[in-house]
Amino acid sequence: MKKIMAVAAVAMGLSVISAPSISAPDPFTAPDAKTMKVYPKAQYKVPGRLEGTTGFIHEDEAPKKSNKSYPAWFRGNGKNGAADESALYWYTELIAPKAYKPTKNMSAENLYCGTLFLAPGATYPAHNHPASEFYFLYEGKGKWCIDDECQMIRPGHLMYHRPFAAHGWQNTGKDPMKLLYCWWKEEGDKVNVMNYGARWINPEKFTGPKDTVPHAVPFPEVRKAK
Repeated sequence: MKKIMAVAAVAMGLSVISAPSISAPDPFTAPDAKTMKVYPKAQYKVPGRLEGTTGFIHEDEAPKKSNKSYPAWFRGNGKNGAADESALYWYTELIAPKAYKPTKNMSAENLYCGTLFLAPGATYPAHNHPASEFYFLYEGKGKWCIDDECQMIRPGHLMYHRPFAAHGWQNTGKDPMKLLYCWWKEEGDKVNVMNYGARWINPEKFTGPKDTVPHAVPFPEVRKAK
């Protein structure tokens, strides 16, 4: 039966992918002799923590930062990328590539995650970047725009931004918006997306809090799926 299915798949121009064999463990993940002796029923290696590293970090341990390319009315007056009390937003880097020099050496070369704060009534202007990204809202509420779509969000919402998607948001509540964000590399990325930060799409239009909107002007057109 399997042979017949494989022949049919080839005839239709489909590739055939064999299921992994359970009886042939991956030598890179299979338990070694030490693991098997201490943890007889372990399914994977148990190498132990690497000296000088940790698996824990709290948001309060990471510096509050703001994008140095943003104007002072939004990012505040902090020096060298630091956010101060006048900033309408700030972010932390909780895990990032080594080049970012993450706090407590929480490094991952293809992943960049942290938290973001947006003050009540403030708007994060429409911007974009080459990296794929998601945000997860865990406190506050607001209006979120991605390309031509805008939606009211509340805690529990996750927003996914494809590469170069125009996105921004507005805090419509009386409390700060607090979010978790993550960037990562996709297999098909043509450049090292970790080296390219966010840039506003309409900087000439966003000259202060009152004239700032969370979407690109005009709204991006919808592309046809390939």
